[in-house]
Amino acid sequence: VKNAMVVFGQDRLDEISLSDKTTVCEIKEGVFKNYIISPEDFGFEKCSKNDLVGSTPQDNAKIIMNILDGEKGAKRNAVVLNSAAGLYVAKKCDTMPDAVKMAEYLIDSKKAKQQLEMFIKYSNE
Repeated sequence: VKNAMVVFGQDRLDEISLSDKTTVCEIKEGVFKNYIISPEDFGFEKCSKNDLVGSTPQDNAKIIMNILDGEKGAKRNAVVLNSAAGLYVAKKCDTMPDAVKMAEYLIDSKKAKQQLEMFIKYSNE
């Protein structure tokens, strides 16, 4: 592994949290770096952990489609921040703030929804 992030939301989430700080161990070109991030570091407001709760698979699918259709809020912010981490680790962006902007663009431009629709189409063939 050359580039990775292992994250632990201090509210006991297994992802970057929007309701608390997140401990990060980043591996970049074989070098380990530990640090803590907060939603505010990326322009997001903290939310309640209850604001992030999903439910049934059908309800969660509806939540994702609403986000991809432009719905704003804590769940979208969580998707943006965790997607940004993936873009950053994949070297699509040089910094996490740039990756947040890219993730927002991919959702707002409907490119993310188009990719999901293609995935659904091909996985059902």
